[in-house]
Amino acid sequence: MNRDHRKLHHGPLGRYNLPFQQIALLLGLSKGRVSQLHSQGLERLRKQMAPVR
Repeated sequence: MNRDHRKLHHGPLGRYNLPFQQIALLLGLSKGRVSQLHSQGLERLRKQMAPVR
């Protein structure tokens, strides 16, 4: 995986903002697969955060 942080830019609130298409290119995955992984990651985070609320 290419970790060239110069290609990243800060989005709102100082978070990294990188389009799925760029992530897919860097990781050698399809844009659809990156979207699937993103959705799965968000769901896991929601489940882990549920007990905290």
